[in-house]
Amino acid sequence: MTNPDDLQPTQDLQHILAHHGLQTEEYNGWLVANGNFPAIRAQWTPGPSNGRLDIHLRLASGATIEEAFAGIGTGQAGMRNGLQNFMQNSLHVLLAGFWQITDPDQVAITNWEISGRTYTAYSGYLVTRATDGVDVEIPQATLDVIDQAILNEKLTSDTHWVRTFFANVNGQFTFESLLDNEPWDNGEAAVRSLPWKACDGYYSARQFILLRTQG
Repeated sequence: MTNPDDLQPTQDLQHILAHHGLQTEEYNGWLVANGNFPAIRAQWTPGPSNGRLDIHLRLASGATIEEAFAGIGTGQAGMRNGLQNFMQNSLHVLLAGFWQITDPDQVAITNWEISGRTYTAYSGYLVTRATDGVDVEIPQATLDVIDQAILNEKLTSDTHWVRTFFANVNGQFTFESLLDNEPWDNGEAAVRSLPWKACDGYYSARQFILLRTQG
């Protein structure tokens, strides 16, 4: 049995970043590139059969982007499943938005006018997960609805981030929309308005978007 104290998620994160072209050094439990913000770290919380991987990215302003990912399994296998979940969802958005390491197959980059300011939007693609045998059907307008909800917001900071999550569990729906780590009612209402399919089993859809002002 793996001792939870032996797991090193930030060390594994460092290897993942290096594999994607970002060399970092560890400082007080955080990873930094070229000695500058942002700083990033990973924390793993084990459970009886699954766990949770938390990714924290600290900005120069003092704000922290917080992303959480389920890891299926226990010990090293569960933690690495959580890291894989992170890689499929937020990793490429963060690499593009903060370190200019871009992969057009993973992130769409566009300029948006919001509240009289020009933001560069780094939009991850919708990532789905499902149990075996479940046919995932995502409403066609999902990404457009999320984008429009963001464009309708009154944003004031230089950096904002949005996470949207939907899950079907045996016909029961779960919705989560966060803006800058906080519940985002307008975003949740927009996603709830879509014609989601109820079915037996499990499927989910998740998207992460980062907004940064130009200059």
